[in-house]
Amino acid sequence: MKIHLTCLILILFSLNSFAQKKSQKAPKDVAGYERKVLDIKIEGIKNKALYFASKVKGKKPLLVYLHGAGGRNRDVTKVNCQFTQGFSKFDLVCDVVHPASPGMWKAKAIDDLIEHMLKTYDLDPSRVYVAGFSMGGAGAWYHIFEGQQPVAAYMPMGSGASKTGKVHEKWDISKIGDKQIWMIHGDKDKVVPYANAKESADLISKVAPNFKFTTLKGVPHTAGDTYKKKETFTWLLSHTVE
Repeated sequence: MKIHLTCLILILFSLNSFAQKKSQKAPKDVAGYERKVLDIKIEGIKNKALYFASKVKGKKPLLVYLHGAGGRNRDVTKVNCQFTQGFSKFDLVCDVVHPASPGMWKAKAIDDLIEHMLKTYDLDPSRVYVAGFSMGGAGAWYHIFEGQQPVAAYMPMGSGASKTGKVHEKWDISKIGDKQIWMIHGDKDKVVPYANAKESADLISKVAPNFKFTTLKGVPHTAGDTYKKKETFTWLLSHTVE
């Protein structure tokens, strides 16, 4: 009886694992971009990353996209990156690397990834961008304050606060200086409370001349229609490191 029960448990576990793998559909091709799976060895990042390389020749900009907490349990090699789809849709050129993190994003890991990408591929070091949603947006904030690699612009979405903490309480916001930051947040967000994020945004806007904040009306903990707007992509690409 014990043997039969053990076999049943193993069968159910195998079926559940198979179902989880099957639930993540194969990714779509993106016009003008080649999808590559990278093997990387960087502390704080899983050893597989997804790289969307534009087929256009010459030095290209690079966007580092940081996933949210839900992305920790997904197969990053099968992700449909909405930023890449947006660049393609609006006929814009920007390579995108989509790493995976086993936990919270660390500034050092993001620095090491940027350094690796710049050394390995034909990319423009003056046009590196960092964007992320939720936990990924928090990763962008960590890099804003603690990162060493030059970044031309940041786009933290659905982040900048928690139920108990806020950006302006964790860091000295006067040190943001002239960094280009576009913070985006839904006013119906209950996961990362909008009121907390707005409080930080209001204070940052007083000390950081290149900071902008957008409220997504009626939007919960999502990026809303951010990926459908051409300005999302042209704003990033308009900035370079001086």
